[in-house]
Amino acid sequence: MKITRRQLRRIIREAFAGYADERPNNPMERAYARKEQQQQDLASQDPPVTHPTSRPGREPGVGKRVPMGGGFPNMSEWWNEEPDDVLSFVYWLKGQFPPIDPDKRAEAWESLSQQLELKHPSPSQV
Repeated sequence: MKITRRQLRRIIREAFAGYADERPNNPMERAYARKEQQQQDLASQDPPVTHPTSRPGREPGVGKRVPMGGGFPNMSEWWNEEPDDVLSFVYWLKGQFPPIDPDKRAEAWESLSQQLELKHPSPSQV
């Protein structure tokens, strides 16, 4: 008996009809099945306790680092802040470390204070 390709495809499809549900062979199907299983696992668990102001999906305090002891300096009133805190904050925003050498540090502070004076003039300059 001769079998056509169409009949062979039908026979194979019928033979392996339930196999794809049990164990997907396609990588994308496996990824979808894994993601669906993870979502079902998460749905069955209790929701995580988060801080009311935290963004969804993030634990409070994870990935948040505050430079210096007291937090971010107020740049609109930079003259009330410690020069080292302001300098460290600005260099932190640039992804760099402030200069260690005292002469270069003083030079960097002088340059930064001139730039801040233009943007937010201190009361003595107004």
